[in-house]
Amino acid sequence: MNFTPAPFSPALPHAPPRFRAEVRAMLLLSAPLAGALLAQMGMGTTDTILLGSLGRDALAAGGLGAAMFFFFAGLMQAACGGIGILIAHARGADDHARIAPILRAGFALAAVLTVPVVIAMAAIEPMLDVIGEAPELSRAVARFDRVLMLGAPAALALAALRMYLAAMDKPRYVLLVALGGLAGNAVLNYGLIYGAWGLPELGYLGSATATAIAVWSMLTVTVTAIWLTPSLRPHFPNGIFAWHGDDTAILKELFALGWPIAITTGVEAGLFVAGSLMIGTLGTTQLAAHQVTINMAATAFMVPLAISQAANVRVGYHIGSKLPA
Repeated sequence: MNFTPAPFSPALPHAPPRFRAEVRAMLLLSAPLAGALLAQMGMGTTDTILLGSLGRDALAAGGLGAAMFFFFAGLMQAACGGIGILIAHARGADDHARIAPILRAGFALAAVLTVPVVIAMAAIEPMLDVIGEAPELSRAVARFDRVLMLGAPAALALAALRMYLAAMDKPRYVLLVALGGLAGNAVLNYGLIYGAWGLPELGYLGSATATAIAVWSMLTVTVTAIWLTPSLRPHFPNGIFAWHGDDTAILKELFALGWPIAITTGVEAGLFVAGSLMIGTLGTTQLAAHQVTINMAATAFMVPLAISQAANVRVGYHIGSKLPA
């Protein structure tokens, strides 16, 4: 991919043309990714607002349940971080035949990493009991997460496709799907929590059900968009389930790239989850207040996270193209 040097910028008067072009490329890639991440946070904010209308107990249980699920799911999604790097590297090297095998291995990795998420959600109640949470809170969180974990396979597969789309220079697809998911999640949350429009009234479990449905819907829309895009169709879904000999080596490479990212993410996100667990032992009122605050604070991390994801793609591309640093 060749980028035309950007026009003279007063903000970067002495920057060489290639640097200005790279800044522009980074902005064009990171801005939609940031919007998508903010939309994802918006889904959590919507859940918080609607759960809060049910009372502090529902907000505490739903908030902690969502925090636990997205911690484990986010950890496994981070472990898939090598997908975008390898695909960007293949594009830079003009090795387009390698993109489909990388995506295929990425789906295999996502499927394997779904298992730890499901196991963690199935064991959430005894985990909370050991920590010292109130038994009624532990039971409520466990019920919430047993519903939410139904969306785990879609969440991991969607993460793989988001990285693929970013590496293929299609971040707007990621943004549009995320915005659609935000709107759909809000409507489903309201309908399933309160039983509106003929939907069943599920109370706080309606929020978990809505989120799981929204994630599966986002995956379906993303797959459809890829299929309808001629430049992307050769990579998916043809042969996506046909395993080849080289795929095992690619899978190992993805794992080698992903586990350091997952550990770093786990340490950072784990501090937030640990805070929620500690405050949960103080009572549902304190936990409910904490969940509202932490949701707002986490929003501040979305733009830097998008920039880091864009940097991974751009560095992978330039290493593949063997351009000088």
